[in-house]
Amino acid sequence: MGQRRDGHVFPLELTLKETRSARKSDMDMPPPPIEDSVGKTGLSGLAARSRASAAEAARSKKTDAVESVVPDDTLFIGYIRDMSMTHVLQRSNEMRDVVLDNAVIPMLQIDDFGTIVYANPAAGDEFGYELKQLLGKNIKMLMPEEIAVKHDGFLEAYRKTGEKHIIGSTRRLKGQRSDGSQFQMEVSVREIEVDGKRRFVGYVRNVTEDLKIEDRRNVFGVITDLAPIPMVAMNQIGTIALVNQATVDAFGYSKEELIGANIKLLQPEEVAREHDMYLRRYRETGVRSVVGTTRRIVAKRRNGERFAAEISVQESADPETGEKTFVGYIRDITERIRTEVDDRIASLTADLSPVPLITMDPRGTVLSFSKAAADEFGYDPSEVIGQNIKMLQP
Repeated sequence: MGQRRDGHVFPLELTLKETRSARKSDMDMPPPPIEDSVGKTGLSGLAARSRASAAEAARSKKTDAVESVVPDDTLFIGYIRDMSMTHVLQRSNEMRDVVLDNAVIPMLQIDDFGTIVYANPAAGDEFGYELKQLLGKNIKMLMPEEIAVKHDGFLEAYRKTGEKHIIGSTRRLKGQRSDGSQFQMEVSVREIEVDGKRRFVGYVRNVTEDLKIEDRRNVFGVITDLAPIPMVAMNQIGTIALVNQATVDAFGYSKEELIGANIKLLQPEEVAREHDMYLRRYRETGVRSVVGTTRRIVAKRRNGERFAAEISVQESADPETGEKTFVGYIRDITERIRTEVDDRIASLTADLSPVPLITMDPRGTVLSFSKAAADEFGYDPSEVIGQNIKMLQP
C-alpha cells in the first residue's frame, strides 16, 4: 500500500531492481601517508594504533558484516504502479463470482464450439451433475438426443453467417438430467466477450410448474367459456382480469375490450360512480355489501341498453400474496321479471274475479287459489297451494 501527501492510501505494485553506482572504488584511492599509520612514536605508536583498530573492529563487527553483504555502491530502483483500478476490477470479479455461485438460477457459459467453460452450483443441482463433470464437456450432454444432434450445426452456422437462432432470445426447450429424465426449461442466451474470446452465457429456468399452472388455467378457461352464465373476475380496485364468452355475448364487448378495463364499464352511470367507494370501504373495513350475497342490479350493455341482472359475488385470496380477486356471476333476469309481473297481474285479476279460479299442474298440484275460491271452499290459499286438488273433492 502507498500513502500520498494528502493521506490517501492506495494499493500499489512495486518492482524493485538492484544496481551498482559508478563511483571510484577504494583501489583507485591513494594510500595514506606513512606517518598517519606509524606516527612519530615509531613502532610503539604503531602497536597502539593496531590495538585501537582491533577494538574498533570488534565494536563494529555486525555493521561490517552487513556492509560486506550490501556494498556501499549498491543502488535500489523501484517502479511503482497504481493498482486502484485493478484492485476495483478484482474485487468486482470476486463479487461477481460469489453472486453467480450463490445464484438460484442455473447458469452455464460455453465457447464457440459448445464446450462448457463455466457452470454455477445451481446448474449442477438442476441437471444432476457435479461441476467437475460438466466443465470441459459439450453442452449437448444436457439436451435430449433430438435436440443435441442439431446443436453443433447451429453453432457452426452462427460462426459462418452470424445468423442467430437462440442467441439474444428466450425460448422454451427440453433439458435432460444425468439420470436421463427430461424437463421443460426456459433458456435465455446472451453473447459476451471474455479476454477477447466469444462466449455464450445461458440462464436456465425450470418451467415444469409454470406449465402445470398454464394447463390448469387453460382447462379453467375452457370450462368458463362453456358456462352459459356470464362470469367476470376483477381485482381489488375493480380492474377486470377475466371474462368468459357468455359475458361477451351478454354485454356486446370483446374480451380484449373488457380485460384491463374497470368493471364500471358494465354499469349505469348512477351505479358506477358509487362503485369505487364500495370497494375502498370494503378494503378499509372488511364490511361486505355485495360480496358473499346474491343481489339484483341494473347492468348496461355496450349499446347503452339497460337490463335487470342478478349478481352473485365470491371472494378469493392468493395464499402467498394475500391479493384478493372477486368473481361475479351475472344472470340476465329480464324474462324472469316479466314473468313475475305477468303472474302478479294474473293474481290480481283472479282475486278480483267473482268466479272461483284454481290452477294446477298435470299431477294435480294446486298452483294458485283465488279469493273467490277461498270464499267458496273455506280454505285459506296458503292451505291449498302446493297440495293435491283431491283435498277439495269428496
